[in-house]
Amino acid sequence: MRMKYFDKVKVIRNNEEYNKAGIYAGDVGIIWIAEIRDNTFFVLFDNDSENEWYKEACIKIEDLELVENGNATNEEIAEDLPSDEPWWCIVEDGFIKNLKGEKKNKIPYDYNS
Repeated sequence: MRMKYFDKVKVIRNNEEYNKAGIYAGDVGIIWIAEIRDNTFFVLFDNDSENEWYKEACIKIEDLELVENGNATNEEIAEDLPSDEPWWCIVEDGFIKNLKGEKKNKIPYDYNS
């Protein structure tokens, strides 16, 4: 499994912070910022309200499931990152990685390791 920029993802767990933003388990959105911050992706969701275009939240990686590949290339991801630093931007096989393939977490699926 690989999650990255522009992928369609589903929230698989409720969380008080997500719920405050009107986002619940089962909601599907799109990863909207390439960079992973604090082991979260910034995700946009369609909004059923006529007053708002979308809902948004930083969702923990472990609370997301890939629904559909957004087909963003490494080059497109790199263009959206602030500099050439090795930003964390991809989740693959349980590891948070940068475009160089370096791993942030030491134990797969334990994002805080």
